[in-house]
Amino acid sequence: MKWHFGKGGDEDHGPKDALITNTKGQNKYTTLARETIQNSMDAWERYPVEVEFKSLKIPRKQFPDLDGLEEAINSCIRYYYEFDIKHLQEGLSTLKNDQIHCLRISDFNTKGMSPEGGLKSPFYGFMEATGVSIKEAGSGGSYGFGKGACYAVSSVNAIGVSTVYDGERFLFQGKTRLTTHKHEGVKKSNIGMLGRKEGQQISNPEEVPGYLRREQKGTSIYIFCFQNEGNWEEIMIKSVLNNFWLAIHRDRLKVTVGHEEISSANLEKVMKKYYGPQDSDGLVGNSENWNPLPYYYAYTKNKEESSKSIYNEKDSELLGKMKFYGIAEKGFPSRTVFMRKPLMVVEKAGSGHIRDYAGVFICEDEDGDRILRLMENPRHDEWNPEFYEDHKGDPHPMGKSARKEVNDFIRDSLELFSENIDKDFAGIPGMEDFIYIDPEEYGKKD
Repeated sequence: MKWHFGKGGDEDHGPKDALITNTKGQNKYTTLARETIQNSMDAWERYPVEVEFKSLKIPRKQFPDLDGLEEAINSCIRYYYEFDIKHLQEGLSTLKNDQIHCLRISDFNTKGMSPEGGLKSPFYGFMEATGVSIKEAGSGGSYGFGKGACYAVSSVNAIGVSTVYDGERFLFQGKTRLTTHKHEGVKKSNIGMLGRKEGQQISNPEEVPGYLRREQKGTSIYIFCFQNEGNWEEIMIKSVLNNFWLAIHRDRLKVTVGHEEISSANLEKVMKKYYGPQDSDGLVGNSENWNPLPYYYAYTKNKEESSKSIYNEKDSELLGKMKFYGIAEKGFPSRTVFMRKPLMVVEKAGSGHIRDYAGVFICEDEDGDRILRLMENPRHDEWNPEFYEDHKGDPHPMGKSARKEVNDFIRDSLELFSENIDKDFAGIPGMEDFIYIDPEEYGKKD
């Protein structure tokens, strides 16, 4: 196997890669867990989808084409020596270690990553394109930027993908995103592919080192020179709990991070290991400090706590059936989390009117899921009508109507909540006074 860099184009690519820096402002481990699990869930073949994050150490002499990668990084450093190239220098130093850290992300009960279908194939979308999504309705992603989270935690911006699809068909290829550089006086691309001659995909598993060889259906992503900094495992576990608790609860997902397994059988136990019901729930845009327990209780204890809880549903014109689960408890965050068919938390918003409650909104209707998916921003943490565009690239009027349907339903649900809740419950003083929530205001991030 060799790293291959093609000829550089008319435009140079410097040290700042937009695909990788797309996660700026978010913890890179939080984003990594969220994005990679989302991709695995989209490739499900049967439930539960299983995803495993495991740290590996590769002897330096077994690293694929180490000399070729070191040479390319040195060339990048020479080409951009006048710029901030600290991360390239640090990446080069990690390749000098006797043991090179890698993170393997493997999924099971999935379809694998097929190259069939040309520009619309899953393998093409993940390895050979940027800003392209080939996912179907009902999937989590829609912009194709999630792969950037994998490069962001590699000190050399390099990954490898090993997959078995369509029965027992095997495929491997690696990729690194460096900078434009020169080799023997010839300008080279910032993109390097790891494979056969000229970086081509490898379909014979015998040509791939054993530690990179996938043997059963599904996909393994290898993050070379993994930046295993600080409490990265705990951060990723918390990301799993916050973003996918409902998928896990419904037996659609099982996740292992290091030695910690999270399944429907132990979900509440693991949650209580890291959170208390009244622990602070971080700001909407600060997902590293979220607390999933209040929302988990809003869903799971909804019927058994009838004096402090509510369930409401509505068949809307555009989105189909919408569901709301609410529970009141002193110290709860006064917010609602929003999900669609993949059962991953997308939004979190407060009403500004009602205190000490937690709410869960779910829309699993096929039409509603499609519309809400089109309204998601690239980070998949907001439903904004501006992102739902018509064929001319203008905001589609259906997006604004759908947003209003969601807001109206939440307003009506909370009004019903205020009418039915036990008035003696001290957690929501003056609940009966909260009789109106502006649909234009609800859903704005606090």
